Amino acid sequence: MEPYFFYIVVSVVISLILFVFLGVRRAAFEQNTFLCSYMTEAGPVHTLSVALEPKEDHGQKEPPKHIEDDPKASLTTVDQTVLAASFDKVNKIFLEQASNAKINQIALSEICKQVRCLQGALYKVNDEKELLALVAGYGLTNKAERETVDYGQGQLGQAVVDNEPIILRNIPKGYVQIASGLGETEPTWIGLFPLSFKGKAYGVLEMCFLHPESEATKNYLVKVSELFGAHFFNQNVNAKQSQLQQLEQEKLKTEAILEGCADGFIGFNKAGVIDFCNKSAAQLVGKPKKDVLGQLVNTLLDIDIEVDEDNDTFKIVHHGMVKTTLTEKTEIQITDAHGEPVSVLVTANSVSFADDFLFTLFIQKISVDLF
Repeated sequence: MEPYFFYIVVSVVISLILFVFLGVRRAAFEQNTFLCSYMTEAGPVHTLSVALEPKEDHGQKEPPKHIEDDPKASLTTVDQTVLAASFDKVNKIFLEQASNAKINQIALSEICKQVRCLQGALYKVNDEKELLALVAGYGLTNKAERETVDYGQGQLGQAVVDNEPIILRNIPKGYVQIASGLGETEPTWIGLFPLSFKGKAYGVLEMCFLHPESEATKNYLVKVSELFGAHFFNQNVNAKQSQLQQLEQEKLKTEAILEGCADGFIGFNKAGVIDFCNKSAAQLVGKPKKDVLGQLVNTLLDIDIEVDEDNDTFKIVHHGMVKTTLTEKTEIQITDAHGEPVSVLVTANSVSFADDFLFTLFIQKISVDLF
């Protein structure tokens, strides 16, 4: 394999790594800034809205019953007190068990038990694949379980698109079955609650009920869905930070490899500003690396970036005695540290990524062996 083919492959790889590194770092920074801003404005969530706060009842002397203690109980003021306590418990789960791999299942089980939901499913958004993936379930049957749902598919997918709760009533027979060892039945109503955080849906909480619909239940589920939304937002930020660390490690490895190359390597952006230069390239132009970085490639090597109208892209040209378009191992002359012309072979490449461009030059000095 010719060495210049290797140079082309390596230059494309380093270009992609540099752009992905910068893009992920910017995204992680923006999301972290966004989260910090939200927490500063809103503060930690510890209580429910007024709709879930218990009304004063000075005649109430005994502690409120757990909802599960009475399957026929309606969601009264006493039950709102239970829901408020449950909200605090779910919030505590997210605060103290964020690294627990089973946290989604733990939180979902707590929620379903409190509102007497006999069947529930938790879906998380996968932006890359544009679908919802099932991450936890409660009382699901094989028939009811759906591993993935596309954006906008059915009412579940529509809840993400609209980022608004959807309540389904008058459920058709056979639409969904709540099953036990003794038989099956249809739910009275189904609630689809987007896991919304700062205006974006990060998933959907789907709940099936046998007991009558109530505002207290729906308001509680909206609030706990927001907790899930914030949790998934944090997971996304952590994943981007982990990806950033991996890319940074790859970037350092690639830079180390290029630094050790006998041939010169220079990388610059669309403005022509040099942002990478190895030791060999610095020696060729007769300047320390620190003086090369940040310079315009036009000033250093008399090289410019021009628009290639035929291919709707860019081309790299050298202004010598004759204007030359640089491609693979193009021979040009540059000026060394002593002001003397030096013949070199240059392989130039450009890489497009995320609406931006990165340009690279592999520079090999042409030497003549004397016998």
